[in-house]
Amino acid sequence: ITTTNTLKAHFVKKEQPTISTVYFLNGGLSLMALLVLFAYAGFKLEFSTFTLITAVIFGAATMVYHSCSTLAVRVGPYSYTTVIASLSTIITALSGWVYWGEKLSIFKVVGLVFIIACFILAVDRKKDTKSKNLVWFILCMVCLVASASIGLTQKVHQSSNFRQELNGFLCLGFVVYTVSTFAIGFI
Repeated sequence: ITTTNTLKAHFVKKEQPTISTVYFLNGGLSLMALLVLFAYAGFKLEFSTFTLITAVIFGAATMVYHSCSTLAVRVGPYSYTTVIASLSTIITALSGWVYWGEKLSIFKVVGLVFIIACFILAVDRKKDTKSKNLVWFILCMVCLVASASIGLTQKVHQSSNFRQELNGFLCLGFVVYTVSTFAIGFI
C-alpha cells in the first residue's frame, strides 16, 4: 500500500492530471486488486444480503478514501495527508473498546498518544505553506472519516455470523469501488 500510495503521489505531483484521470488511475488500480481477489476466491463468490450491504458500504468508503487522498496529494503535501489519514486509527481503536468490548491495553493507549504526537509535531509552521490550503484540509478530513469507515465496516462484517463470506465481501466491495470510480471518471 505504501509503495502504491507513494507512486500515485509522485504521479499526481509531477503530472498534475485532470480529476477524471485521477479517478481512472484509482479505477485501474482497483480493477487489478479486484481481479487478484477474485482469483484468490477461486472465481466463485458466496454472499448473503448482509455481506452485500456491508460490501457496498466498504466499497463506497474505499472509493471515497482513495479518490480524496489522491486529490489531496494533488493539491497539498503527501506527508501530512498520510499523517492525517492515519488518525483514523484512533477512531477504530476507540470504537473497538466502546462497541465491541475490546480491552484498551497500555500499548494501544501509548500508540494512540504517539499518533497524536506525530500529528502535532509533523507540522512545520514556518516552512509549511501548502498545508494551509482549505480544500486540501477538507479532503484530508474526508479521508480520515472514510478510512475509519473502511476499518469499521470490515470489523462489523468480520464480527458477524457471515464472517466466512470474506471473499465475497472483499470482491463485492471492490466491484463497487471499481465501477463507481470509473463512472465518476467518465462523468
